[in-house]
Amino acid sequence: ITDLGGPSFLRAVIASESSGFEALVDSADWPMEELFFDWLVTLVVDNRGLTTDSRYSYNAITDDPVTGNEIGVITNGVRTDTYGTAYTFTGPARSPLVANPAQDTVTATSARFHALFGYAGELPVTLTHTGENMGLGVIRIPSE
Repeated sequence: ITDLGGPSFLRAVIASESSGFEALVDSADWPMEELFFDWLVTLVVDNRGLTTDSRYSYNAITDDPVTGNEIGVITNGVRTDTYGTAYTFTGPARSPLVANPAQDTVTATSARFHALFGYAGELPVTLTHTGENMGLGVIRIPSE
């Protein structure tokens, strides 16, 4: 978000007369679908060394100049709290697809992350859609 106008964007969201997702749509200077998709990709690939594209990376953790506390976002990696306890983050929860065919439901304005393990060759995917817009993103991550 910082690279796409972070502070000014957040001020516009707060000042918006709309609320929730509509406030984001009203405040964005770029297509909301693109912003949402880029954010979902960022949740998966940030801090994994998979890309140098700043759209898919949060800024590095920094120390707040006033409090001295660490500030920033980390979705993949280790973050230590003020008491010295380390927490490991591994991105969004991913459900393994174990059935072929696999089936899932994704509600409006949301996403589902699935992991495919042990498949070789073609894997057919069928999407059924009843609304106006739907997107499918596939991210191939080297063996974890």
